[in-house]
Amino acid sequence: MIERDLLLNAATALLLGCLAWQHEAVSRRFGRGGLLLYALGALLPFADPLLAYGSSLDRIELLSRPPLMQAPLLGLLGIAVLAVLAGVAVAPRRGLAVGLGLAAGYGTHAALSALTPTGWPLLAPFRGGRIALPILPAGHLALLALLFVAVMLGEALPRRRGWLVPLAGSLAVAFALAGAVQFGVLSYRAENLSTPGATTHVYPDGDWLLHWRILLEGPQRYALRRVTLLTEPLPEPRVVPRWNDEPLFLKLLGDPVVNRYYFEVFQHPVVRLDVSGAHITLLMQEVRDQSPQVPGRTFYLESDLSGRNRFYQLQRFN
Repeated sequence: MIERDLLLNAATALLLGCLAWQHEAVSRRFGRGGLLLYALGALLPFADPLLAYGSSLDRIELLSRPPLMQAPLLGLLGIAVLAVLAGVAVAPRRGLAVGLGLAAGYGTHAALSALTPTGWPLLAPFRGGRIALPILPAGHLALLALLFVAVMLGEALPRRRGWLVPLAGSLAVAFALAGAVQFGVLSYRAENLSTPGATTHVYPDGDWLLHWRILLEGPQRYALRRVTLLTEPLPEPRVVPRWNDEPLFLKLLGDPVVNRYYFEVFQHPVVRLDVSGAHITLLMQEVRDQSPQVPGRTFYLESDLSGRNRFYQLQRFN
């Protein structure tokens, strides 16, 4: 998961909280303190960079360190510790309220991430893999825009909140249902494309649920199709090799930074390796960013043949 996804998921979670707190029953029951605790819970995954920076001995260890508070097990453990501390410092009743407020914000952030292609690392850092039901685009900008307008209107027209809040909530649910329906239909159609040893992925393409991608992930290549719900028949795929030099790449996977970015940060990575003189150059991109006109996020590594002198760079264009 990259900073853009974290930022947009947190922003959407915060706007959902603000919209809920505009409802009179919610605001009366939990108050401003509850909203503050909810916001802290939604922002809890941002503690990862600080924790990594404070506990890493050098730059390579910092880049190779997996996130901690993005993992539900450790995130909920952190919430429990804070709740116990609040209970000891103030009162047991207050400690429970702190825990519930933080858990609500953290859970909303995690749920929003799990509904996007980025997913949420369910058992990290103890086990790899993510839970993802990609019915919403990464960052879900359409939902973010809807909630922002609804919250602003609610603040500007407080007497209209009685119907503004339910309307905005209904539109948000309708947007998610539209994504779920398209995902289900396209996943059913994509079943006929599967081959032995390959995995089929369906996920939104863009921010507005207008286009989707069907990706067939094989051992050595990807087959990528860009479709809509009404595309008939499915177009021929664009075939992209996963790497151009497998033996050298397998050797470089021993580098903890390369290993983490390939298996944990990038969703469907494509690697290009070049050897010139005494240097090795590695370029890693998402399969959807394989376009020289509109480059996406790129991981760059330059090393000598011995692997001792390494230069890392992560470029973000999305």
